[in-house]
Order: sequence, then structure tokens, then C-alpha cells
Amino acid sequence: MNGSGKILTIMLCCLLSIQASAFDRVHTPALALDAGDSLCYQLPASPDQLTINFRISCPRVRSVNGETIPLWTFFWNHTGSDSYTCAEVSHGNTVYGSPADEEYISIEVYRMDHGKRTGISTTRHTKGISTGKGANSIDLDLHNGRLYLRIGNGNRYTDVCDMPYTPATTASACGVVAHTGINIRRERVSASSESIHKSVSADITEIDRYFKSDNNLDPVEGYWYYHDRNIVPMKATLGGFYNLAIIRSDSLPDTFDIIYISGASTASDEWCPGRIKGQLHRTGLLNEFDLLWLDSEGRPVAIENSATVSDDGSLLMMNFPMLESAIRFRRNVNQLLDAHPE
Repeated sequence: MNGSGKILTIMLCCLLSIQASAFDRVHTPALALDAGDSLCYQLPASPDQLTINFRISCPRVRSVNGETIPLWTFFWNHTGSDSYTCAEVSHGNTVYGSPADEEYISIEVYRMDHGKRTGISTTRHTKGISTGKGANSIDLDLHNGRLYLRIGNGNRYTDVCDMPYTPATTASACGVVAHTGINIRRERVSASSESIHKSVSADITEIDRYFKSDNNLDPVEGYWYYHDRNIVPMKATLGGFYNLAIIRSDSLPDTFDIIYISGASTASDEWCPGRIKGQLHRTGLLNEFDLLWLDSEGRPVAIENSATVSDDGSLLMMNFPMLESAIRFRRNVNQLLDAHPE
């Protein structure tokens, strides 16, 4: 997996005191890596929600008699140069030059543990993948304590393997190493510690008392109820008609906690009143904020999210540009918890 080229590293830090990292980037034109180049992202320690996806094409690949050397390597759980798990991707032809020839992708998955290599799986794929210079997406997803690896051409995926999940107890890394020229068309990483999300909660009674006391409330503070939405169904779904409280953070300057009150329809058993639903950060512009929003499963949603309070203070709009979606909330002018709609 070692390469002598440049390493493009982006550090994904703990966001807003919650251990979480998330982004979704589409590259137009594609991000080109030469042989030996690496793209590396740092993940928080012990994530119990993890999704990683890279969409990659190999413009220089050629048909061969047999199988190429690995064209690129996808790695994760990287804690050192001799400790990581990876999938090496090669192209090949079953019977080159014959009418019976079939192109395929070969994927070898193995684990390096302090220099000791342990094989996990070796598979060939001919269906649901793009051969030659076409782009394929490789996808790693954590579900019920196991990691599931898939590959596909974007219209469908085929399973590569699944394996037990042993989270790194320290910060780890994931990414791609190019062994020939490759183009990265999309990269999506989402990692968070659900146990931390669940442990962070607020006392609803205290919030109610704080709002009623009229302690020089900021214009964004108060109870906000779901109003309407503008959502692209193929990119986003609404987990409920949420009712929220927004209150100034005790620990972070220019920050406001978004507190769940009611309204969840997806994973409703997980959403108890008082649980953190996100945070707002002042941007320096009047009534405009950077937004961290946790979805119905407690995962941070994409990147570049924002929130805006209307000039008259009656509406709060949350914008999710990567998902081409927005949600609006209306203010409860009475500031009384027992008046919130169900």
C-alpha cells in the first residue's frame, strides 16, 4: 500500500464537542491522482456509525491477458503504516482475445496487524460493475457490529464480503492509494460515536424555566415547530415533523444547542425529549448560522449546512445544499413547552 507520491490529507476533527465527521463531495471535473498519490481522512476514535464511499475510474486501464497488478487500494482502520485493513482492486480478462472473454474486477481484502498479514477474502466481479475506463463505487458500511463491503457501477451494488468490526480505540484513517492514474469522482465519509450522541441530553424542565424567565434571550433561542419542507426524495428523507428547542450552549461560545422535543417518526424510540439534535454556530452575519444536524439515526448530515432566521424572527430555515433540501420551522411565540403541538 505504500506510495512515494504526495499525500492529500484532510483532518476530520471532533465537530462541536460531538465525536463526528461527515462530508459528501462530488468532483467536477474528477480529482486526479497519479501513481503513488494518496487521499487520506482522519476519523474519530471508536466510531459506532461508519459509512465510507469512493467513486473511482481508471482512465489508463487496458485489457490484459490475465489480471493487472492492483490499480488502487481502499483502506480503513489505519492506525499506522503496518496496521490497517484494505481492499486492493485489480482489473482482468478471463480469456483475453477470445469471444468467450469476460472482463472482471478482482478485489483482495486483507488486514495488516503490526506487519502481520491476514487474508479476509478474494473475489471476482463481472455483474453490476463498470469495466475498462468506467467508474465504480466502493462502499463500506457498518451495521449491527459488522462491516459490509460492496462495489458497483452506481446503478447496483454487488457484495464483496462482510467482516467483524473491531473499532480503533484511537483516531484512525481511511482513504485511497493510487497505483496508477485514477480519477475520484465522488467521496463520502460519515463517522460518529452514537453512544456519545445518546449521552448528550438536556433537562426539558430547566429549558422551559429558562425560556419563561426571559433571560435576555437571543433571537434564535426558543421553541421551534416543524412548518414545511422542500426535499429532493432521492437525496433526503424527513425523519419526522420535529419540534425543537434552541438554547445557548453552556460550553461553547457563539454556539446554540438544538434540542429534540417531539415529532420523530423514524427511530422514534431512540429520540427522547432533551436529546441533542444538532448545533448552530454564529457566522458573523446577522441571523445566519453554520449548522450541524443529526439525522434520524444520530449521524451528522453532509456538510456545508446552514440556518437562517427570518427578519421578523418567526421562521427558521435549515438548508442542506449537498442534499438540495431545506426544512422550515416556525417559532412558538408563547415560549411554553406545554403548548407545543404533537
